[in-house]
This record gives sequence, structure tokens and C-alpha cells, in this order.
Amino acid sequence: MEDTLRINKAQILNEFALKIIALVLMTIDHIGVFLLWYAEENNSAMILTGDIFRIIGRLAFPLFIFMLVEGVFKSKNVHKYILRLLIANVIIITFLAIIYYCFDHTFAYPSPFNDLLINGLILMLLLDKRKWAKALAILPLAYLVLNFAIDLYELKNPETSILWLPFYLRTGYGLFGLMLTLGFYSGHMIARKIMAKTIDLSTVDNATLMATKNYISIVNMACLTTTILANIIIYLAMYLGFDVYNASIQTWSIFAGIFFIFYNGKRGYNAKWFQYGSYFYFVVHLIIIYAIFYLIYLV
Repeated sequence: MEDTLRINKAQILNEFALKIIALVLMTIDHIGVFLLWYAEENNSAMILTGDIFRIIGRLAFPLFIFMLVEGVFKSKNVHKYILRLLIANVIIITFLAIIYYCFDHTFAYPSPFNDLLINGLILMLLLDKRKWAKALAILPLAYLVLNFAIDLYELKNPETSILWLPFYLRTGYGLFGLMLTLGFYSGHMIARKIMAKTIDLSTVDNATLMATKNYISIVNMACLTTTILANIIIYLAMYLGFDVYNASIQTWSIFAGIFFIFYNGKRGYNAKWFQYGSYFYFVVHLIIIYAIFYLIYLV
């Protein structure tokens, strides 16, 4: 029992560390987006830098999905956790809509919080013990499928845009995010079944269980495997004409799996200001990056 509950010394990254890494990677990704938006055709250095920044930034999304799944399993009240995501997302999409309609019609960037919210809803409903609640998971799932169908239609018809579902209500990662979410979720379910063979789970609190050597090692390997498989799937889909997620760039996110190996299952620093600040960092950093590029190129 003691052996089972010991943390692997190689697992040095807690949730706080992963969140900081994800936020930095996301910032690099968005700087890359603006570099490519403002780059002139003959500015090969700026285009190359933008592409490199976007490749580095691809590692962010699997980390956010990983923390979403961890948050759902660790939260004492999953409904409040999802409600916080909803509130943060409403603020974010309001900001995106204001920028688009009032300032810059080229600023059509979907909120990744749409993906986190939809996948969080799916997890919340799947974990509910009531059968009717589990059945409701079909609704957010259908929304992801709808987004995929619209993205695919617009991919095949580049001169056509579906206006009744604006960009700020769309998911950026769609079914790719769903694959990651369900795979990471399965990792926890597998870990619990395996641990139940050697430990009476009723005698160990949830936080302790999720930070044990055996449990977190199983979850980490499941998440690594899921990340590899999900990227292989969208890479193959590119050759079948279903490249709605820009696989040539997105599949670099396969390297995000490296971070999972070193995760130790602990929360780390978790002050309230950081919890809420990390939600709104998305808006703040976009405003700063947008303002800098606006001042440099448009003023």
C-alpha cells in the first residue's frame, strides 16, 4: 500500500506548472497568428517566424484539455466548475465579437474556451449517475458534429461562409478536442479499475488516489497514447480530404504528450486570483498582442 502511494521522482510537473507552460505556449501561438496576419508576401523571415511560433503553440491545447479532465475529476462540485468555464467563455466571446464588429473584421478567431466548455459538459454528463443525464451528453456531442460538418462544408466550398453560426460560437478543435477528452477520461476510468484490484478505493480520498504513483502513471500513459493516436487520425484524415484542423500544423501537438509523462497529479499553487486570472488571461493577452501589432502596422 505504501509503495503504491509513493510518487515517482521523475514526475516533477504539477497542475500549476502545466498551466503556466500551456499559457506560455498559447501566447507564443497567438503571436505567431498575428505575425502571419501582418506579414507581407516578400517578408520570408516574418512568415517563417510565424510558422515556427504556431508549431510551438500547437502543444498548448492538449495541455488545456488535460487540465480540463483533471479539473472535472478533482472538483468537489463539477457543476460549479463548468459554470465558471461558461461565465469565462461568455466574457471571452463577447470581447471577440466586439473586436470583430466594431474594430477589425479580419479578427475572426474562435474561442478555445468553446472547446473546453463543450467537452467539459460532455464529461460532466457522462460522470452523472442518472441515466437521463448521461443521455443528455448527446446534445454537446451533436454540437461538435455540427461544427465539424460546417467546417468541412466551408473547406470544400471556400467561397461560401455559414453566417448563422458565427466564428465566436464555433469550436476551434472540434472532434480533435473530443478525441483527446474521451481518451484522457478513459485513462482515469482504466486507472480506477486497475487500482481497485489492489486498494479499497473507499479508504482513500480522491485527491490522494489521483496523486499516487500507479494511478497517475496509468493516466499519464493513457494521455500520451491518446495524444499520439488523435494526431495520427487527423493526419490521415488530411489525405482523405477532411483537413478541417490544418493537420500539417496541428499534428505538432503530438509532442505535448512529453509533458504528461512528468505530471505528478498534484495541484500545486492554486490561489483564487490565479484560478480566475488564468481564465481571463486569454482576453488580456489578445488585447495586448492586438494593440502592439495595431500600433506597429496600422498607426
